[in-house]
This record gives sequence, C-alpha cells and structure tokens, in this order.
Amino acid sequence: MPAQPRKFAISAPSRGGDAAVHSTIVAVIVTTRFPDLPPGPETAVNAEFRARFRAGWGRVDSVFLARTARAEIEPLPSAWSIKLVLEGSAELRLGRRRLRLEPGRFLLVNPGQTYGVRIDEPTLCFSLHFSPTLAREVAASQGLGWDAALDGREVAPEPLWREQLQRDDDGALQPWLGRIRARVAGAAAGAHEEDFVELLARLLARECRERYRMLSRLSA
Repeated sequence: MPAQPRKFAISAPSRGGDAAVHSTIVAVIVTTRFPDLPPGPETAVNAEFRARFRAGWGRVDSVFLARTARAEIEPLPSAWSIKLVLEGSAELRLGRRRLRLEPGRFLLVNPGQTYGVRIDEPTLCFSLHFSPTLAREVAASQGLGWDAALDGREVAPEPLWREQLQRDDDGALQPWLGRIRARVAGAAAGAHEEDFVELLARLLARECRERYRMLSRLSA
C-alpha cells in the first residue's frame, strides 16, 4: 500500500462566510463547497483557510464535489488530477489554453501546470487530486519510471498523461468515479484510498495504450 500522506484539516469558508463541509477519510480530504480563493479579496474570514490551502494543495489526495452557479478562481498550480463536470459547464484556463469542460468528458492535468476556472451557469464539478506519494508509487508499480523520485532525489515531476479533453466512451472509469461520488454524498460506505489507487492505475494504463496506438500509427 502507498505510504500515508500527511493529513490536513481544512475548513473552507464559502464566499458567503459559511464553513465548507469536509471530512478526512483515510488521509483523503473531501470538499463539497467552492472555496473562497483569489481573485476575490483576502479577508479576516478567509485568510486562515487560504494559508492552509496553500500549505496542503497538491500534497494530499483529495476529492472535490461541489455545485455553484457562478465562480472564478485565478490560475493556481495543479496536482496530478482528473477533472469532470457532471452538470452545466466550466471554462478551464490551462496555461495559455482555454477549454470548455462539459458532461461526458474529462481532463487530466499534470503538476507544474497552472489552471484557472470560470463558471457562469449552474454547474456541478467533480475532481480528484492525487498526491505525489500515491502518483509515484502507482506509476512505479506499472514500470513508468520514477526511479529518481522513489530514491528521494529532487527531480521535476514527469508528465504522466496528455492534457487534453477525453471521453470515457467504454465506461471503464465509471465504477470507481461512481463509488467515490456516492461515498462523498453519504450513499456508500468504506474508504476512498483503494478506489484512488485503482482509478489512478487504470488512468495510467489507458494512457499507455493510447501512446502505443499513436506510435503504431506513426510507424505504419
């Protein structure tokens, strides 16, 4: 099993000042309300949360499932993550690109990339963020490198996948995404970690198959 990442207790005030609903299950942070982040002004209400968010962001496994009718978050550094919109739509600013994320598609993002979010209609967002510990160990288990990282050397994170909109046409990812979503909603028992490991392994295997197909087409 992967080493347990550090736990963070984050209570995120919404833009209205209420505390966000969250819980920590097997070192997975769960957030169910849009956090109050820049470009909104820093206030006495959100200052402590923003400091804790910056300290923990990208270092822990986390689930984000939240609904909003309007939101804007300025670009921030990403973790290894998969991002989905279950209802509505969201504009993602990925580096210099602008992508429209809608139901039926997902986006994979590598660490080191920056992304921002803009939402102008009722939208339900769902994303999973994988800690460096988990990403490295699952990638290593599939023979995808990471020797230097596992030895503790400081190296730039490798891009594990292509940053483009994709479809889960065969539904291969839905059992794990569905279980995690149901657990967040309180409709399923158990811990998130096993599903995180299995989902990440399947995403990496999917990426390897796609790269093999691309190379095969180039060499044909």
